Amino acid sequence: MAFKKWLVEGKAVSRTFSRGGEEFTALDNASFRIAAADQIALTGRSGSGKSTLLNLVAGLDQASKGTLFWPSLGAAETLRPSHIAVMFQSLSLVPTLTVIENVALPLDLLGKAADREKLSLAALERFGLSDLADNLPEELSGGQAQRVSLARATVTSPQLVIADEPTGQIDHDTSRQVMSALRDWADETGAALLVATHDSEVAAQFPMSWQMTHGRLSAVEKETAR
Repeated sequence: MAFKKWLVEGKAVSRTFSRGGEEFTALDNASFRIAAADQIALTGRSGSGKSTLLNLVAGLDQASKGTLFWPSLGAAETLRPSHIAVMFQSLSLVPTLTVIENVALPLDLLGKAADREKLSLAALERFGLSDLADNLPEELSGGQAQRVSLARATVTSPQLVIADEPTGQIDHDTSRQVMSALRDWADETGAALLVATHDSEVAAQFPMSWQMTHGRLSAVEKETAR
């Protein structure tokens, strides 16, 4: 059996919140592992716990119970933006910065000013956005803004990209193209992907599937054609 490089491991992880003075369990006793080069679609209805799981995997939140660690990546406070990149469901582009400046932000945080423009342009070209480099976010459609966010997530060549509904405002044809570009990038770099989606066509492109149902996680591995 080939050796696997484990990026994330969760053991009996639960996350509870207070709602109206009562405890609400958003994630219930989930155990999982993500290895380098894994490409996983996370499905489930709204409110099933998908975003809660993504935030925990990204180190943005802490588990109420269980253990969560990153064997090959380090401590939670060192994960972003070098090792793990996150594309949020709510678009988070800085309105006063151009598209290319938004994409370059993680590079600025990592002190990679020398490669800033080259890497940012390559990331934009990957998602068909190079002609929009000098535009402001207000000049973009919702789908274009989502693709800019994906370009920003990949620009630092992280080992894991986490995306929450990355094709929610894109038509089906463009969605297939964008996900194909993202998966091609992951194949080339060996990065892992964890993508939450409501779109069954998007989920069908991924070789692994995790499903959330009322806070419970189940995993199914399947073969899929590119």
